[in-house]
Amino acid sequence: MEQPVETIEGFPDKEESGRAERRRPAEAFLVDYFRTEKCRVRRLEKKLLEVSLSPELALEFGREKLLLCFDRKTMDRHPEADLATAGSRAYDQVIALCRRRGTFSVQYARGEHEWKGFDALAEPIAFIGWKPRVEAEEKRYQALLVFNFAVSYRSVGASDELLTLGYDAYFQRVSGDVDFYLSRWLDFAAKEPLALRRLEPPPIEEVFPGVCRALDLRIRRKVQKIKRQSRRLLQQEIQNIESYYRQLIAEEKQNRERRGKFAGRGPGEGVDRIELYQLDWKRRIAEETKHYEPSVVLRLLSLGKVYVPRTALRLSPGPSGPPWDKRLAMNHATGAIEGLTCDLCDALMAEVHAAEDGRLLCRGCYEDWPAGAGGAAGMRSPRRDTDEDRRE
Repeated sequence: MEQPVETIEGFPDKEESGRAERRRPAEAFLVDYFRTEKCRVRRLEKKLLEVSLSPELALEFGREKLLLCFDRKTMDRHPEADLATAGSRAYDQVIALCRRRGTFSVQYARGEHEWKGFDALAEPIAFIGWKPRVEAEEKRYQALLVFNFAVSYRSVGASDELLTLGYDAYFQRVSGDVDFYLSRWLDFAAKEPLALRRLEPPPIEEVFPGVCRALDLRIRRKVQKIKRQSRRLLQQEIQNIESYYRQLIAEEKQNRERRGKFAGRGPGEGVDRIELYQLDWKRRIAEETKHYEPSVVLRLLSLGKVYVPRTALRLSPGPSGPPWDKRLAMNHATGAIEGLTCDLCDALMAEVHAAEDGRLLCRGCYEDWPAGAGGAAGMRSPRRDTDEDRRE
């Protein structure tokens, strides 16, 4: 049987077809799905695709090939084809497969970039006033645990969202950087895993509390933003309600003056209408306040593991001395250096300064570094703030 391939026959380049794919989200989704599953996809007509399924998917669909069309006119010409628009049988079958198979998945990123030193990077990094000694360790797969959450903000004007967080086994921290891989996964996916040793993450039960704390922080920020928006909408609604009931009460007072002191009572009720309006006013305000108060419903959709090829790097301040205790890595999938962040402000650095105590600092933090810190051996000391500087 012919081996399925990842390429798509009959398609223009991805960049050229981007605009057309945005116009046909259902088709773009199916194409990306079958590419991920390493199926052969051929375009027979403008809106007609032939999919040669992988052996595993052939068992799921009960056949080796699918003929998919994306409008009724094409289907009239090819009655043997399956209509593949949102809500159709073929489309729903793929969605069901994604939901079932996506509960937990393992993927491998390919590694096209090799470590050749800082000078060979596409985006060079400048070490100001010093030149580090670099020790490159073994190239390994380093695992990212991926957590996908569906978050529903039950408030007026707030849309639901998908939040993805990852735990990085090498850097030992929760990170949102995994979005970068997933949003462009077809650019990074490996056809076959490399013969590399793997750095596995800790058990999920040890990682999950930290992921939940990071998720809680992100959700709280979003909720605060929703509350500010809701507060403005609520004030407008309260003004409308107040205007409405003030007008009713004013009209009732005028009726009393015209018809006498008992005219304000309903027939046989013996109840003051103004009191009823005031009670209803308070009830409406309470209802609207509750309506605009955001609530959050959270659901864990799926787990995943992404193996990224990296080379761990260790920096030393010069030709002698022990390496600094800072985790860096060359990412062979993206060609970038990861972990090179300022030890004070946590910003990514393209210009690296070193303090005497081993901290690596960005330019701004280095210039503002406190007096007495000094620089590493052989480097100039950071600027020391004078009283005049501080007064300025």
